[in-house]
Amino acid sequence: MSTWETNPQYLAQVGHAFGGAFVILTATLFSVVLRGGWVPILVTLGVGVAAAAFKEFFLDLRAPENDSLADSAMDFGFYLLGASVAMGEAALAMHLLP
Repeated sequence: MSTWETNPQYLAQVGHAFGGAFVILTATLFSVVLRGGWVPILVTLGVGVAAAAFKEFFLDLRAPENDSLADSAMDFGFYLLGASVAMGEAALAMHLLP
């Protein structure tokens, strides 16, 4: 029986969530400093979601990865989870702007 401590798929989810969050938070940092507003953040979100979907549902299902559709869906879901948390933090940062 596989648990989260022994299955590398679960550890990968931490990376997917942090990856999704990091991209959005980096765009938020630049947008706040340069007073760019929401547009750069939303563009980054859209490009990031499209890139993650392409990677998970096209590239990872082919050789040499040969991931299962369930694994790719889980990876994509955790990317979206991280991006969603970061969007909440972006909203807080934009709200706190003077």
